Amino acid sequence: MARAQRAPVFGKEGHRSPIYSIEVNHVDPSSNVFATAGSTGVCVYAMLEGGAFELLQSYQEPQMITSVRADEETVTVYCCCWAEVAGSRAPLLCFCGSSGVIRVADTSQRRVVKSLLGHGSDVNDLKIHPVDRNLLLSCGKDESVRLWNLTTDAPVAIFAGTGGHCGDVLQCDFHLSGDRFVSCGMDSCTKVWALTGDVAEAIKQSYVHNELTAKRAFPTRFVQYPVFSNNRHHFNYVDCVRFVGGLILSKSVHSTILLWQPLKFDKKQSRCEEITIAEFPFKGGNLWFVKFAVHLPTLRLATGTADGKIYVWSMKEIAPKLLIILHERRCTTCVRQVAFTHSGSTVLGCCDDGTLWSWDLGKVAST
Repeated sequence: MARAQRAPVFGKEGHRSPIYSIEVNHVDPSSNVFATAGSTGVCVYAMLEGGAFELLQSYQEPQMITSVRADEETVTVYCCCWAEVAGSRAPLLCFCGSSGVIRVADTSQRRVVKSLLGHGSDVNDLKIHPVDRNLLLSCGKDESVRLWNLTTDAPVAIFAGTGGHCGDVLQCDFHLSGDRFVSCGMDSCTKVWALTGDVAEAIKQSYVHNELTAKRAFPTRFVQYPVFSNNRHHFNYVDCVRFVGGLILSKSVHSTILLWQPLKFDKKQSRCEEITIAEFPFKGGNLWFVKFAVHLPTLRLATGTADGKIYVWSMKEIAPKLLIILHERRCTTCVRQVAFTHSGSTVLGCCDDGTLWSWDLGKVAST
């Protein structure tokens, strides 16, 4: 296992609360921008030479006093993702959290331009479609995954019900083809949903729908059954899941990330079959809502831990290869999420104490 080449770059956000999400703007490959979500808003940073970063913008979630729970007097933002204005390369930043309202900010105009209502409670993750950047996927505490059209604001489809999740949906991820997505949640399940048939037709219809002039609301499709469902790999919350080609990476609180392949797809869970390809063990994975990152061009995997470390593996070999364990003595709290820059040579991490870390892997990444 290689050693780190130099000390990381360190920064701290003023709120001193957990930063739950860190997302590089992969919508624009030429961009050096990333965003963080935590406390009551999101921040936008520019990555500078040498791994340093500079604050460019910030957006705050409107606060409200809740009468439901005395310990939740402010709205917390849990997730964010990048999109783009239809017909241009202007970057959009979508973010959401405990309010259940998805905010969409146009960073070129430096303002929130729209809000999407539907979940009504915590939204835990947001993902943009890899082919059609107008389509946004959201998942939350209401046990549903929802597909939105950012151009027309149409609620295209809701994935929930009899065959859906029986608990908070914690994360979702599109397949690179864009014809399906995977979701995971507190019910220990990982499910694959198809965006074909009626849903594909609904996507087409959503582009001609106009909320202002339409006589009735958009006819949202309701999908109750996934094409694949698995609850055999993990026996606790599944808080992170990613597609890697036709394979799936998933993680729970067992200090192991699993790489596995769905073999048989069927709406009845009892007939679904899969095989485990590889395991990525690490220490300090006992906390939930900790999300790993994958850099597909270089097939590298990274995850944070409860004790402030970041594990980085290579997935090129048949047997997983641990490249390095990144750690700095000042990093003492949980690394909630990590992200790779476009080249994969730098790993970003965000922590429970509001700190940001930038690790330049240098020669480590290629060993």
